[in-house]
Amino acid sequence: MLQTLWLLPQLLGRADLIIAGQELSSSLAHLWFILFEVVKLILLIALSFKAFLRK
Repeated sequence: MLQTLWLLPQLLGRADLIIAGQELSSSLAHLWFILFEVVKLILLIALSFKAFLRK
């Protein structure tokens, strides 16, 4: 949810500016996005194992 409300609009805005030819300073938004994706992957794997072990 945080990705959708905070990161994606920021990343899309930066992409639009870059496409328009503006040079931007570096941003940590991509690193945050990757971090959130890794956390979601770890949680998905952990919950899958937990569900598998219950059967």
